[in-house]
Amino acid sequence: MTTTEDTDGDTESRDHEFGGLLAASGVPVSDAETAELRKAFDTLCNLAARVRTPGRDWTVKPMPSFAATPRDGEADI
Repeated sequence: MTTTEDTDGDTESRDHEFGGLLAASGVPVSDAETAELRKAFDTLCNLAARVRTPGRDWTVKPMPSFAATPRDGEADI
């Protein structure tokens, strides 16, 4: 899903952030590259706005630990 729709309505702030990121990179970027990077930046911002909801539980839960058990007779090998 690629969209340049600004879900939070603050395009001026987003423009400022994008410009700052490009300036901070110090890498020369063509107009075509800037347009593609801006689309990607907008997409990431829109996705972030969709998941950053009030009340979301951001607690990191540990993954279960699995240990392989040998099959019958394979432990002797």
